[in-house]
Amino acid sequence: MNELRERHSPALRILARGLRGEPEALRVELGLAQRASDRDVARMTARLASAEVLAALEAPAHHLTDPRPPRVARSARTGDTSLLGRLEVDAEAELEALDDPRTLALTLRAGSTHLRRATIDRLARLASQGRVSSETAFQLEGELASLRDAALEHRLRKVIAGFRGTSSRRIVEEEDEVCARLVTELSRDVTAFWQGERETEPVTELSAEHRALLLLRLRDAPDAVARHVGAVVEGGDGVVSLEARRGLIESLRHADDRRLVPSLIAVVESAAPELALPAARVLGRMADPRATSALRSAFHRTIEESHRAVVAGALGFAGDPRGAEVVRAIFRTSADAKARGAALEALESLGNPDDALRVAEAFATFSPRDLPIAVYVVGRIGDSRALPLLAELERSAKDPSVRVEIEEARRTIHARLELRGELPASDEVVDVVVAPETIAKGPIVRQFVGFRHYLMGMFFLALGLRERAIGRFHASAEVLGWWAIPLISIGAIYAKQGDYGQALAAYRRALEREPGRVQANAITMRLLSRCFLRRAEQLIKEGRREIALGLVSEAMRLDLRKAPSVIRFELARLERALKRGEA
Repeated sequence: MNELRERHSPALRILARGLRGEPEALRVELGLAQRASDRDVARMTARLASAEVLAALEAPAHHLTDPRPPRVARSARTGDTSLLGRLEVDAEAELEALDDPRTLALTLRAGSTHLRRATIDRLARLASQGRVSSETAFQLEGELASLRDAALEHRLRKVIAGFRGTSSRRIVEEEDEVCARLVTELSRDVTAFWQGERETEPVTELSAEHRALLLLRLRDAPDAVARHVGAVVEGGDGVVSLEARRGLIESLRHADDRRLVPSLIAVVESAAPELALPAARVLGRMADPRATSALRSAFHRTIEESHRAVVAGALGFAGDPRGAEVVRAIFRTSADAKARGAALEALESLGNPDDALRVAEAFATFSPRDLPIAVYVVGRIGDSRALPLLAELERSAKDPSVRVEIEEARRTIHARLELRGELPASDEVVDVVVAPETIAKGPIVRQFVGFRHYLMGMFFLALGLRERAIGRFHASAEVLGWWAIPLISIGAIYAKQGDYGQALAAYRRALEREPGRVQANAITMRLLSRCFLRRAEQLIKEGRREIALGLVSEAMRLDLRKAPSVIRFELARLERALKRGEA
């Protein structure tokens, strides 16, 4: 375009001042014959104008060819203003301010798939710049290698190989050689298939291991291979069975190749549920606005409970929480085991801390198939109140797969707590279990039960029985999901005991429910702001300055007019000092 613009700059000058009876001169400058039709003149003029506009915008060359869509915010929990919450919403921008490899390792364990991908890229850049010491690299290698995530395994191995050579690098090189040979052979077979020289479809004929390897790295494969996979997904090949197509779509869950988005959308919009639902799960993990739009349409036109839960979960992964209440209602009240299982899976992307506790309290009701999924979901949501219930399940669990998931969930929860500056809840807290039937009943019954729990909590608090009071306040907060007062009471108890990490967890939940009420109360804001400041000071002493900065910045985003002026001043001073690296 720029060459075209330079070659025809006289023609641009003619257009700028108007034709003024110079059509012949314009044809000459455009390189057209004198008898060229007006259509040819218009076509060349449009091309020229496009070149001029692009040049005026000074668009970088890669913007003209980059097929990727704009970035999409990837968190359905947009109310979380902590360091972890901000990382989930805008991973690329927020990660650029993080240099501590230990903190980045925590985000790898605690973050969403999108955040973990961005974190791996950040670690790779730090390693290439020589900003990771050999001792830290050794520690990180063990941490990264312990992560079990098919979506990230290839990238992780690349990063580990960058930290240290030896066996890690050899494994990566061997896998790269296998994948390159596989893509070369497959490209030849794909061409033969579409030219009618081969009767069977080549991708579905691959061994399970090679097919998984190909699809996990599909975004690095040539366009011809990606187009072929898309055609098979849509059923355009004409030979692959319905069951094989479903298996192929399910294997694409971690492909992250946006070239497949149009084919997956076509399946979601027109195919039978046995194909549309796996395709929706894949779309939810694509950072693509087209995918989100298609999933929204599918959610609003879907009626069956189990199908709605699947699409709502996919929307949650795409950063859209509109199906959260639907999923919670299905999980609490549905008599359909299939729908309840789909809702359980959807809570991974849509659940809040109360949902994690509710799932953990229902461990005994899950089938052997669903129990590992329930433990995994509790870990991904991450709430300290679930830790005692995980420990109790571990003592009775006999299935090794459940025990593995419990250990992973515990490590993930601790990583999330550390990133948010919180601490695990005390095991001495008396839990008051609330039956799901109570929550499902009408508002009058719920209000009566919720207020009764709250009044009992105040009674126990007056007697000095803090653990019993906290248990009652938790029960009141669960029944009355809109009310912040029980959570404020829990935060106040912990704050007065000096347990600032646990107090922050309660206050944050209160802010999610009734931010106006919390920030308008002078007593609450005095305790809340002090919790942020004191916990930040503790983290600075532990050397966790980046997490401390996250806490202080989170506090400064609140309405601190009701907080003591001394604390406001110190929070602002500490934020400036941490940003300068002086605290």
